Amino acid sequence: AQGFLDASKPDDLQMLDTLVQNLGALREYDLAWQVFTGFGLRARSRNGGVALLVDGGFETSSDHEPFAWVLSEEGDLWAARQQAPKGREGQVLGLVAHSGRSGEVARQLVRLGPGRYQVVATMGNVPQDAFERPELRLSCATADVKPGQVLLILKPTFSGESARQVSARFTVPPTCRFQWVAVAVAGGGQQPDVVPWVDPIRLARASR
Repeated sequence: AQGFLDASKPDDLQMLDTLVQNLGALREYDLAWQVFTGFGLRARSRNGGVALLVDGGFETSSDHEPFAWVLSEEGDLWAARQQAPKGREGQVLGLVAHSGRSGEVARQLVRLGPGRYQVVATMGNVPQDAFERPELRLSCATADVKPGQVLLILKPTFSGESARQVSARFTVPPTCRFQWVAVAVAGGGQQPDVVPWVDPIRLARASR
């Protein structure tokens, strides 16, 4: 690929995106990361190379998946960028689940080195029913000892329309070379009139 593809050309960039997506689907994360970084795709992503999470504020389209947000588009389980509620700027990620469905509606593959980290997320329109509240999950995409190891499950203890933060610290072990950051939601019977949302999600090295 390095011999004939140029990321500055739109057609080649599309081919590189497809290559990264296919390698991700095959769980060849190391190869996908080589393409993502080697061709400068990470630098092209907003906040790429600076933030640990690409587009944590949900302001851009999901280019360079899975190293950007992959959103569910099922009829009764989906997530979508939408206009922020009154009093906030930009966009938020709306989270919808109904007809008894539950599961992840947004996920992004990241590469965090071993160590301690902190995640902070702002959520609004949080349902009264604790079962239906959004959930932030971090897990190992690859691990030499325990594949799929859960690093953190973070769920708000509050409910209501007002935006509030949830935060927690977690540890990435040396065996966990890539991680999934995911948002999950559960729903009851009917599609809700008020949609819970999240914006932004931030990852950072934890201070001592």
